[in-house]
Amino acid sequence: MSNDKSGIAKTRGCLTLPRSTRRNPALTLFKRRSTMKIKSFLFFAFFSSFLFCTKSTTPEPIVTYTKADSGTTKTIDANKEFNIELNECVGCADVWKITQLDTTRIEYIGKAYSNPSCTNCVGGSHDATFSFKAIAIGSSTLELAYFSDTVRITIMAVGLD
Repeated sequence: MSNDKSGIAKTRGCLTLPRSTRRNPALTLFKRRSTMKIKSFLFFAFFSSFLFCTKSTTPEPIVTYTKADSGTTKTIDANKEFNIELNECVGCADVWKITQLDTTRIEYIGKAYSNPSCTNCVGGSHDATFSFKAIAIGSSTLELAYFSDTVRITIMAVGLD
């Protein structure tokens, strides 16, 4: 074995590193464990920050008014939806209709039916749910009619800049 000026030992045509640069098995194991600990910590830190940054996306419940709310004033945040749920006869000569709506302050979204009193029958009743959205600040009267019955609710929208 001979050494040249670079400090690399030569053995029969093969190069071997000097003892100071050879791998120490204990040191290699320590480095591997340290690397794994660092990777685990970074993964945990990233995942935890992701969880803390994501906010619950549970929607707020939509306020629902009924016939019992007729003649009252209801305050609602602007840009929020609200419903008016009214019972009507299935197959009768009339249905609930919107008779007064200020479209500059309240937007009509749609109508849905639920809670039929009977299934696979003629007649009965169900709930008609009218969906609206307050789109501008201010007071607006909303009126719905069904035969000679009238529901009138004043909506006061607040909070929009």
